[in-house]
Amino acid sequence: MRRLTIAFAFVAATALPAFAGDRSDPRCALYGEGFTYSESAGMCVKISGELRTDFKVGKKTKAFESQGEVTLDARKETEFGEMRIVVSPRISSGAQDLH
Repeated sequence: MRRLTIAFAFVAATALPAFAGDRSDPRCALYGEGFTYSESAGMCVKISGELRTDFKVGKKTKAFESQGEVTLDARKETEFGEMRIVVSPRISSGAQDLH
């Protein structure tokens, strides 16, 4: 599970800034900062994430816990109003009594 957490951190650190970049598109301005137009999906898309790691050290115990979350927010105006798709999976891992 530790490899999964490290892989998640690597992907978040390298892919997310490259995707968002400084490309602003007037089609996405009404949704706020961070949205980019995806030609293939025909929607405005924003990818964000968070990674949290806690280390606890005591006299008899050592432990760590990691939590990660990636959020994909996709929006599009339709004749019925705004269509919005949000996907936000969470990943957690941890270990105690590390030596």
